[in-house]
Amino acid sequence: MNNTSTKTGRKEQVKDLANVDVLTQLQILTRGNETLKCLEQLIPYKNKIVPLNQTEQRFIPKILHLSIKSKCIPRDIEEYIDRWSEKLPNYSIFLHDDEAVQALIQESFNDFPNMKRALNCVLFKGAMTIDIWRILVLFKYGGVYSDIDNWAGNDLREEVIPYNVTGFTFSDIWKRPSQWFMAFEPRHPLMYLTMKQIIHNVLSLNDVHHPPLVFTTGPAALNDAYLVFMSTDVAKDKHERGYHKGTFGHWMFKESWSKAQEGDPLINIGGWQGNHSWEDLVEGPNSTNITRRERIQGATGIMHHRKERRKNRKQGKSCAQLLKEIDEKNGQDLHFYDKNGNKRFGVTKRLAS
Repeated sequence: MNNTSTKTGRKEQVKDLANVDVLTQLQILTRGNETLKCLEQLIPYKNKIVPLNQTEQRFIPKILHLSIKSKCIPRDIEEYIDRWSEKLPNYSIFLHDDEAVQALIQESFNDFPNMKRALNCVLFKGAMTIDIWRILVLFKYGGVYSDIDNWAGNDLREEVIPYNVTGFTFSDIWKRPSQWFMAFEPRHPLMYLTMKQIIHNVLSLNDVHHPPLVFTTGPAALNDAYLVFMSTDVAKDKHERGYHKGTFGHWMFKESWSKAQEGDPLINIGGWQGNHSWEDLVEGPNSTNITRRERIQGATGIMHHRKERRKNRKQGKSCAQLLKEIDEKNGQDLHFYDKNGNKRFGVTKRLAS
């Protein structure tokens, strides 16, 4: 199922998808027709496909993107996905596992000529990789992205995302756009600017083994791009709730993630508040009481990025140092390119053979 010929064939399929509808593209990318054999305690997940309404006038397609390590999921995660299906009944739902995430990231994006160069400095395959992937998946396909541990609140409904906007986010507690839930039309300028900002941040890292995730690929990077995108907005507070007009006339809507009066969240962020908290006590192995988070992590092998970083004790080096070592080892000319494909900086000479 995971042999080289199968992967090669899928790569060839992906190359020929220019004229294929987006749902079929995503089905191929996420291997939606693959027969899954899961361990007894896990459930194979099949993508939910709802044909797009071609007569509906809206910018953001009704597609929900979720990601987790494997498409063999524990029952707790199945419950979370079923909740999304209940609250967004007209949405297709695609579950991207690690293989699908890597397949997208390894594609060639002409809009981001320095991306593959920068990826050499992304050493953590957890949070940093997902930060990059979620921007790319929305830039290429559009739709809605949510963290897998978000629980859809009772008042969440499809109409929360207006039909007449090209982008939608909540505001986090620092009033930044919500990286944990966002929706955009394909090729949205904010997703483009965010990816450019992330690439710049990664290439500028002073220590690739201990990167400041929030500021490199996380919500601060998204917020920096948002401020550039909103530079033409006439609103006094670009982070306030409501409609905002950004670059090239793209309208966005920023929503409060909880009702100001009742405190009933539209999205239960990260499963830490309200119903279905990841910190709820549930039954674990041998009838022991453990948190839902521990039960999910035990079944899926998911490791939080902070633990992932603590395991790495290597001496820090900058991204520039790492790239220089890679160049010398490979004996290749690796360059940075500007948006027109011209070599501009970062040139290293080929080693003598």
